[in-house]
Amino acid sequence: MVPPKDQTSISLSFVSLYLVLGLLLPCSKVSAQSPLPKNSTSKPEAVSSINENKTEQKEVSPLIKDMVLIPGGNYKVGLAPEKGLRECQKYFDRCKMFTFLEEGPEHTAFVDSYYIDKYEVTQKQFEEVTGKNPSEFLGENYPVERVHWKQASNFCEQIGKRLPTETEWEIAAKGGQNHLYPWGDVMLSGKANLCDKNCVVVTHTGQFEDNTKYTAPVGSYPPNGYGLYDMAGNVWEWVNDWYGEGYYQEAPSKNPHGPHFGFSKIVRGGSWINAPDFLRSTFRNWSDPASQTNYFGFRCALSASKISQ
Repeated sequence: MVPPKDQTSISLSFVSLYLVLGLLLPCSKVSAQSPLPKNSTSKPEAVSSINENKTEQKEVSPLIKDMVLIPGGNYKVGLAPEKGLRECQKYFDRCKMFTFLEEGPEHTAFVDSYYIDKYEVTQKQFEEVTGKNPSEFLGENYPVERVHWKQASNFCEQIGKRLPTETEWEIAAKGGQNHLYPWGDVMLSGKANLCDKNCVVVTHTGQFEDNTKYTAPVGSYPPNGYGLYDMAGNVWEWVNDWYGEGYYQEAPSKNPHGPHFGFSKIVRGGSWINAPDFLRSTFRNWSDPASQTNYFGFRCALSASKISQ
């Protein structure tokens, strides 16, 4: 029996609707895989795979090879002078409070994200860029020394970097902690190259052993919490800041860069020629920027914004 005309129309309408929906469904599936709003917690496999591929293809800048990213944020900087005095008195009876006044007061400083070298600049690196090696204690992987501040600054600029600020240096040296030394609150043998019982200087501390008389190859001692080497000892490290008496009393709380001018440049970290209290992460020292000694070296830094641009 032939169905009535109106029933045939209804059947065809359902077929047409089915075909239309069949054509539309694949489009709906593609649409579901398109990126979701930022606040969504869903993670479609197809999108995740695409994003992972993009990450794999992204090239890492050669500038940040052997550098560590220090995240931006607020950090404790400085130390109460009496704490520095007490640490000095563990080893010597000649300690004077005025030596430690410039470390105080302890305060909070905000810094933007930055990279800093894992290692002190080596003689090989310095010679490859400048064609010179002014060092006294020779060795390709030994820290370059006998460099004055301008030489250090120029080297960093030539390779697209800069010297770290004093605040950046101290934050990096602490390794994410707030201890006296990069590894903790107690000086220990084998942690850094200092003036130990092998040292040729009369102010040596005989209770410690670092297995060397002078400088040591970079990376010879354990890294700190950020994976940075020799943030205490080996060679003092030039930083960008001028020294200014009482600067910590008036330093800005955001990205401090030191006084605008001065007569001395800051050096940090202590060296193979120094006693333990000079190797503390907060200890501040300064020198004529033209000084060239066998215990002055440096490492470079780089603003993270330079990489993201």
